[in-house]
Amino acid sequence: MESPRIVIRAEKAQYLLTALFWAPLLVLAFLTLLKRPSSNLKEMVFLAAALGVFIIAWVQRFRIELTDQTIRYRTLFTGTREIQLADIESAEMQFGTTKYADRFRPPMRLELVPKSGKSNGYGIVSINIKMFSRSDIQRVVEHIQSKKSG
Repeated sequence: MESPRIVIRAEKAQYLLTALFWAPLLVLAFLTLLKRPSSNLKEMVFLAAALGVFIIAWVQRFRIELTDQTIRYRTLFTGTREIQLADIESAEMQFGTTKYADRFRPPMRLELVPKSGKSNGYGIVSINIKMFSRSDIQRVVEHIQSKKSG
């Protein structure tokens, strides 16, 4: 029997924040197209709309799944990474860059460090905490702590 899973998705505010990034470009391009129709502006409206679809898809792919045995973290660019709770050496909040490899990780992250030899080929799993609500990240940390201690 499969254990119940908890699914955590990107915070709703992230959709709004990312829409604020591209929506003004789309509105401006569309209004300009209405005043002066040209093929170049049609392309600009199309590109702005495509950018919006891509950004929404990017936010939508952020997901954390918790079970009694595992944590799965999914993003658009890295795909799904899974780590067994029993294989987690430490879970630490990290901010900024302290070593070279951090340049390729989210600036605000929850790092799940596997025990040596238990990395499943991923190494450290870095969860981008900016994409999730504070309460959801707290729930993930509490889940890890409860399974490690109990």
